[in-house]
Amino acid sequence: MQTTSQAGTLTATRSSVRWKIFLMMLMLVAINYIDRASLSVAMPLIAKEFDLSPAMQGLILSSFFWTYAFMQIPGGMLADKYKPRIVIACATVFWGFFQAIAAVCTNATSLLLTRLGLGAAEAPIYPAGGKLNAIWMTQNERGRGATLLDGGAPLGAALGSLIIAGLISELGSWRMSFVVAGVGTVLAGFVAWWYIRNSPREHSGVNELEARHIEEAHAREHSAEPANLSGRSLDFFKYRSVWCMALSWMCFNAVFYGLLTWMPTYLSKARGFDLKTMGGASFIIFMSGFVGELVGGWIADKWKEAGGVPTW
Repeated sequence: MQTTSQAGTLTATRSSVRWKIFLMMLMLVAINYIDRASLSVAMPLIAKEFDLSPAMQGLILSSFFWTYAFMQIPGGMLADKYKPRIVIACATVFWGFFQAIAAVCTNATSLLLTRLGLGAAEAPIYPAGGKLNAIWMTQNERGRGATLLDGGAPLGAALGSLIIAGLISELGSWRMSFVVAGVGTVLAGFVAWWYIRNSPREHSGVNELEARHIEEAHAREHSAEPANLSGRSLDFFKYRSVWCMALSWMCFNAVFYGLLTWMPTYLSKARGFDLKTMGGASFIIFMSGFVGELVGGWIADKWKEAGGVPTW
């Protein structure tokens, strides 16, 4: 009886810094998507001011993804080489900078250049976040870790519609709303540097129980790994699951970013929504996605903990 009581006390006093770090990652990714969504929300006003054709609007909206896609693998390499903390902090500061300087753009070309910079700066956040997930979370916690990381996408898209639309309405300028969003992002980058650490033992808030909980789980996981893994990136493409995940993620993104980039313009032009109504409609869609992600991550971890096959 005494042993059981002591075990319960030990469990109760274990620190939970890993969850706080991933709540911070949720915040950073949400800010990431607020900044991405800002142009979509402001595009009806920008298109009118710059006299942009629908084709030019599409070019500017899509330009973000050119550098974002190109920098995904380099972003992961940076996280491996320089550790996730500095990559996450630097990426956040730089994409805040590009978000803010979009406010001084006077034509389509300058706006396109800021979007290219924004895409390159935002690219490392997911690879570095995935690295943190592997370092800080146990095997049966990574579903929720990944959910908190990725859940920032629909949460940021939902909040971005309201925040940017609200800032434009209150400040009377899409330019000032971009400055406020950019400065807020830069400040968030400094907060990330202050709190995030590359490993549990480096963080002053992690007690011995939490550190051992993570290390022992990793030791069990590593002991079960095949001994013949080469570690070469190209070897991942030998696995069917990698191709299936890439294909499913591509299909998901086609829908998600279709809604994120073009829906505000559609609601404004085709349905006659004003700025506030458009923000509310976007909020409902993407907040539903955020709730679905949280529930899905919890189910995935519980399923795996119970012995379920992850692919199911």
